[in-house]
Amino acid sequence: MPRAAWFLLSLVPFSCASPPTVRDLSAADWQRLIESRETPTIVFAWASWSRESVELLPTILELAQEYEGRGVEFLYVSLDIDDPLNAQTLMRELNGPSSYRIAAALEEASAALGITEPPAMIGYRGGTAQSTIEGDALSPENAEALVQALVANHL
Repeated sequence: MPRAAWFLLSLVPFSCASPPTVRDLSAADWQRLIESRETPTIVFAWASWSRESVELLPTILELAQEYEGRGVEFLYVSLDIDDPLNAQTLMRELNGPSSYRIAAALEEASAALGITEPPAMIGYRGGTAQSTIEGDALSPENAEALVQALVANHL
C-alpha cells in the first residue's frame, strides 16, 4: 500500500459509530416492534419541520444518556414522511441515534403511534402505552417526569 494511502487510512478511526439512519417500518411492523420490548420504552415522535420537536430533541437525547443502563430504552420515530433525510441530517448533527419512520401518510403514522401531533413522548411498558404527552404540553420538565415515573413504576 502506498504511504499516502496508509496515512489517510490511519486518520479514519476504526471504532467510529455508524451515522444515524432512518429505518422504514409499516404500521404493523411498528406494533410488533413495540410489543416485543421487555423493558420500559420511551418513544419520542418528532419531525424536523416541527420547531418544538427540534428544540426538544437535544433534551430527549440528554435524558437518554442520563438513563442509559437504568432499565429504560429510548426509541425515536421520525414523522418526516416526505423527506426522511431531514431527520437523518438533524440526528447526525446532534450525534443522535438512528430513527424509525412509519412508512405511511402522516395521519396513518400518527394514528399508529396514538398521537395527533409532534412532538410526542409515549411511555410503554410491556408493549402497552402507559402515558403520552404531546404538542405544546410536552416540555423538558414534563419529559423528564414521564421518564422518572416509567422507571419508578418498573422497579
